[in-house]
Amino acid sequence: MRPDNRFSQNVALKAGLQRDAAMDCRGEDGLDWAFTSPEIL
Repeated sequence: MRPDNRFSQNVALKAGLQRDAAMDCRGEDGLDWAFTSPEIL
């Protein structure tokens, strides 16, 4: 998701996901942040 999309970040955090900067990537139109399950980290 986009770094400035606080609403989506809040939903991901409430669902128990955590930001995983190692999986961030640059999409066609900018940087995308990755959120993953803590079991994967």
